Amino acid sequence: MNVLNLVFNRLGNNVSVLIDYPHVQVQLFDNIKFSVENSQVEISGFTLDTSPPFEVRLEIKRDNEDIKVALQFDENGLTVPDVGFFTPVSEGFSGSPENPEIIFRLGMKTDLIRDGRIFLPQDNFFQKVSLLILNAV
Repeated sequence: MNVLNLVFNRLGNNVSVLIDYPHVQVQLFDNIKFSVENSQVEISGFTLDTSPPFEVRLEIKRDNEDIKVALQFDENGLTVPDVGFFTPVSEGFSGSPENPEIIFRLGMKTDLIRDGRIFLPQDNFFQKVSLLILNAV
């Protein structure tokens, strides 16, 4: 897994990340600041290192609660704390949550469920991940 390109444009409020896996490349697009389910979300930082190779930090403000999450990308895929592990596939990431009830909660609201698994598309990627996190806590 290699991060081939990372564009973080705070003034233009957008981010783009190209991640190369052995069998697929995933291009993630999104805003830096956005709203999801009456919560304010901001991508607060990135870390490129060796373990995990790539980390994205999100800050979610909901009511009087501040939720901080570190998404970890490694050679096998993406780990979303308290949600689960997702493998890279064409046009995004796919996986099953640790708590199956998340699928039920999401199934009532979104089109993120495909074949009984959660699919995180490349477009608005961090918004979809934030939706998962908000339905997991």
